[in-house]
Amino acid sequence: MIRSIRIVILKLVALAALLYVASFYLRLGFFLPAVYAVGAVVAVAVTARQWRGSRPWLGAAGVFIGYVALQLGVFAALTTESREELDMTWREEPADGPGSGREIVLEFEDSPGSYIGIYSDRLAEYLAETGDAAVRVEFELTRDFGCLRGFHETRIGRLTSWTTGGSGYAGSRGGAQLPWTDPWWCP
Repeated sequence: MIRSIRIVILKLVALAALLYVASFYLRLGFFLPAVYAVGAVVAVAVTARQWRGSRPWLGAAGVFIGYVALQLGVFAALTTESREELDMTWREEPADGPGSGREIVLEFEDSPGSYIGIYSDRLAEYLAETGDAAVRVEFELTRDFGCLRGFHETRIGRLTSWTTGGSGYAGSRGGAQLPWTDPWWCP
């Protein structure tokens, strides 16, 4: 019995890791629910030999619950959030973009040519009041499997909230890279 449980757990861990890596590299997006549903069926099928006995429904339910728990555990273990502060310079652009509000462009000092844009009258007023072209910005970074999925600013100078008049953006010119580097295995 204990040996069968170990085999089931080993198979479920392998399946959870395989599905996580596949969803990460293939960037499945909207297909993830279908992939995980198929994964649940596969989990029950590949472990059937270990739990078939006097109570097959109990075994199948246990495998399904274990599968879901491991998928959540793998996702939680391999998806991280962190905060990082970087020095940036700012400038105000003429209001011709898609957002409402004044357009502020923040450029990374350690990565010239990489920038983010924010549409916000409040942020523009705050930065103008500081009288300094440099500002320290705190970012929240989300990484999957060690690879950067996304980032957003949580504090600009001492300002921790501002109203935006549209979606912000990020960009680069001249082949500039973001200041965050990814490990070699990232797509």
